[in-house]
Amino acid sequence: MTSFLNYFSPVERAVVEKALRGPMEESDEEDSLDLFTRMGSHFLPAKNNMEPAIETMAHEANLQEPKYTVGFFLTPISLVQLKLPDKDSALSLYEKKKATGRRHWVCFNAETGLSRRPVAHTCGATLEVPCSVLSNYFEVDIL
Repeated sequence: MTSFLNYFSPVERAVVEKALRGPMEESDEEDSLDLFTRMGSHFLPAKNNMEPAIETMAHEANLQEPKYTVGFFLTPISLVQLKLPDKDSALSLYEKKKATGRRHWVCFNAETGLSRRPVAHTCGATLEVPCSVLSNYFEVDIL
């Protein structure tokens, strides 16, 4: 239940805690119904079934949903693990397959921060891509 409560924002966590504690006011019931609807239920359970209903939601959010997602990766990951059994073999494959400017009209740069972005040069058919595209790519600069 602790992990499930950490799944929510502080306001939503307070709603769940009030629902577990017992009698709720009308505004609390509306908040609970909003939360239950977001979690897949279309009604608010009776007061004597509130705790089991929340435990069911917790079980689904903490165990069933992740298990369902992980299930999709089991077969592909096991096939990859056969071909890349350790870190060195994965890094070796990465180096072998890394695009170069000579072969693919792609150049790599080591830009950081807001300068890190793909740049297309149409005059020379070149695409300049940061080396670490996935790592912290989206950065917001608010003045």
